[in-house]
Amino acid sequence: MGNSFTSSKKHSKGASKVTEVDRAILDLKVQKRKLTEYQKRVESSAQQAEARAKEYVASKNRARALTELRKKKYMDQTVQRVDDQLLRLEEMVLNIQQSVQTAQVVDRLKQGALALKEVQKGLRVEEVDALMDATSEAHSNLQQVNELLSQGLTAEDDVATEAELAMLESQMLESQMLEEELPAVPNHRRVPERRTLEEELPAVPKHKLQLNPESAASFEALRAKAGEGIIRQMEPALPA
Repeated sequence: MGNSFTSSKKHSKGASKVTEVDRAILDLKVQKRKLTEYQKRVESSAQQAEARAKEYVASKNRARALTELRKKKYMDQTVQRVDDQLLRLEEMVLNIQQSVQTAQVVDRLKQGALALKEVQKGLRVEEVDALMDATSEAHSNLQQVNELLSQGLTAEDDVATEAELAMLESQMLESQMLEEELPAVPNHRRVPERRTLEEELPAVPKHKLQLNPESAASFEALRAKAGEGIIRQMEPALPA
């Protein structure tokens, strides 16, 4: 029941959107369709009447042939009247649709006029005039400032400018003289060269030393004593 209620509700919403104008246009189109179908039937009957008239003429039945031709004539007039009615219906549909469009345009124009009035409520002629006057005054002041800034320098300004230029030249000359007198400072630290242990130690003589006899005898005696001391130290460590 919930689904049926929802569908009926949707249907009612959709139906509420159909206006009387829409219904009138729909009725006119339905009537136009019916007239078109009727016109086709009448045209078919007229063609049949013409065919029967030809048959009666062939059979020498002049009276029946004349009757069928009268029927055909009447049906042709009916078709013409239906054409006029269809034309009137088409004109009516077009007039209604054009009237709807015109009404919509007028409605939009009314809404636009109301919106324009609402916007114009915040605009007053006095405020606009005051704003224009303030803008004109600000523009005039800016133009005067630009004119003052664009005026040429006076004689006093030229003298002050020359003095400032002379002072800058003097300062630059003093700076150059100081740079020429002072020695140049190295930009990098000098790293002392590293010497290897072999370069620091004295060189070992490669030839055999020549000793006098007395020094040789003393050297041999010392070497003998040193050898005895080493042997004594090693004796406890030797196996018995």
